[in-house]
Amino acid sequence: MALEKSKVKKVLSYQWAVFGILAFAYFFVYFHRVSSAVVSADLQITFGVSAAASIAHLSSVYFYAYTVMQLPSVLLTENWGPRKTIRLLTLVAAAGAILTGIAST
Repeated sequence: MALEKSKVKKVLSYQWAVFGILAFAYFFVYFHRVSSAVVSADLQITFGVSAAASIAHLSSVYFYAYTVMQLPSVLLTENWGPRKTIRLLTLVAAAGAILTGIAST
């Protein structure tokens, strides 16, 4: 079964758009990963916590959630496919970031 050149060209024309969207999403993943270090002084003042224990634990919660979601992500990817899974989980992460941003203290 030979591939048609027009179909191959059409698929390859979208590769940089898909890469750009996923790279943009990864930028925000990394941003959320390190954001607690940036606001640690404000967190210490607001919540009266020490940097040694509470800020380190708060920063590690991101990695705990990441670890817990590995198995469901794999199962969703196997059942729905990567397109739907990435779309859904990116929207959930964006909604969570927006809700966190507009939350009042």
